[in-house]
Amino acid sequence: NYGETSVDVAAPGVEIYSTIPDSDYDYYSGTSMAAPHVSGLSGLVKAQYTSLNATGLKGRIMATVDAVSSLSGKSVTGGRINAFSAMTATAQPYITVNSTTVDDTGGNNNGYADPGESFTITITLNNLWETATGISAALSTTDTYITITGNSSGYPNLNTGESGNSQTPYQLKAASSTPSLHTVNFNLTITANGGAYTVTRTFSIFILGGTSGILLVDDDEGNSYDDVFESALTANGYSYLVWDTQVLGSPPASKMDPEPMVVVWTTGAATTGTLTSTDQTNLADYLDGKGALFLSSQSVLAN
Repeated sequence: NYGETSVDVAAPGVEIYSTIPDSDYDYYSGTSMAAPHVSGLSGLVKAQYTSLNATGLKGRIMATVDAVSSLSGKSVTGGRINAFSAMTATAQPYITVNSTTVDDTGGNNNGYADPGESFTITITLNNLWETATGISAALSTTDTYITITGNSSGYPNLNTGESGNSQTPYQLKAASSTPSLHTVNFNLTITANGGAYTVTRTFSIFILGGTSGILLVDDDEGNSYDDVFESALTANGYSYLVWDTQVLGSPPASKMDPEPMVVVWTTGAATTGTLTSTDQTNLADYLDGKGALFLSSQSVLAN
């Protein structure tokens, strides 16, 4: 399983030698092998730092991972747990981007940034470890279609487990030449505690544009069934946007249909956690608004 905002850390999970029934041992792979590493580390850290609450324990483990390039964008930390670092690191803040909200009320007010439109982004930060004070964050991008006219904001002080919004929304404009369904990647450089703590986080938004498009909803619980659809759409020259439910949650009807849009929704072979009651309500609202849906499933629809 993976998810840029829904999965926190990675741990060894390939060919792990472990116990099996009947007093025997064998090699297995998967999250059932990775999760015990994290549980064991949690117990180890709690034994050493007995006053830590659950949030502080989580923050210490997340803040001390080893960054792994192949995990970038696949978890909150983009890293693999490190027991030695978790046990010995000096406590500090651990601030992540919790969510982003685009406001285009000065444009067509469809909830998206569009080509030629000025818009703002409000960013919510979350602190998982030691108290952070005097927080500020500067926004940047190398995307030539985007001009940032207001790139900095302060944030409230954040204790362990607290979240806070940018006190000044970031101001941006998308060039009129921006392609439809264009993804924009941002860097947010966060500074706190008088400069003693600094970190750069990444996030992305997309520029809608056009009068039609395809929204590919990846609802296969972290598998790769969506790759089949992406390959077919790309080969046939279609513009599309991928909505990963593990990262973004359920797409509301307003996100599926700001303009006439076809929704391709795949659950792959997943049998749980897909097509939730919220998903079904949002799809019903979308279809009631004359939306077009292609739904693909190997297991859920059979039930």
